[in-house]
Amino acid sequence: MVRSRAEPPYVVLGGVELSSERADVEAAKRRMSGAGGALREIRALLDRLSPEETVEEMAAGLYQYRRGLLVLTDRRLLFVARGALSGRVEEFRLDSISSVQLEPSLLLASLVMSAKGLPCRIDSMEKADARRVVNRIRALLTRRRPAGPSATGGEGKQLATLLKYLGELREVGVLTPDEFRTKKTELLARL
Repeated sequence: MVRSRAEPPYVVLGGVELSSERADVEAAKRRMSGAGGALREIRALLDRLSPEETVEEMAAGLYQYRRGLLVLTDRRLLFVARGALSGRVEEFRLDSISSVQLEPSLLLASLVMSAKGLPCRIDSMEKADARRVVNRIRALLTRRRPAGPSATGGEGKQLATLLKYLGELREVGVLTPDEFRTKKTELLARL
C-alpha cells in the first residue's frame, strides 16, 4: 500500500513560509517588485491581518524615514516596518483617506494621500507597484463612497490643508511653480 504524501499547510516563496490559507498575500507578493527586501515585514504582516481581511496589493517604500512594506487590504492601508530591534505599524483606515496621488520621479515614485485631513507620503516605491496601489485605493474608495457633492463640511477643510501643504512644498523647492499650479487646479476642481 502506497501512502500519498500530505501537502504541507504552507507554501515557501522567496524563503518565506506563507500559509496556503492566505493566497491573497501570496498573490500580492508575486505582483510586487523586489519582494525579497520585505521578508521580515511579510512575516510580521501575517500576525496583523484578520481572517476576514483581504490583501489587495503590497509595495516596499519609505515612510517617515523608515523602510517597510505598504499593504493595502479591503479595509485599511498598513505600513509595516521591522527593524533589527523593533518594529512599527501605521494604520490608515480606508474611510479616513480622502485623496491619493501618484508622484512619479525619474526612477521611483511616491504615493501622497490625505488621511484624516493630514498629508501622508510614502517615498522610494517602484513605479509599477506605486501605480498599482494608487489605482486600487482609488477603486476601493470609489466603491465605498456614495455619489454626491465632493467638498462638503470636513472635506473642504481637507482641501484647505492639502493646498497649504502644496504651498509649503513649493516654498522649499519640492514642487516647481508649474507643478504647484497644476496640483492646485486639480484640488480646486473637486469643489
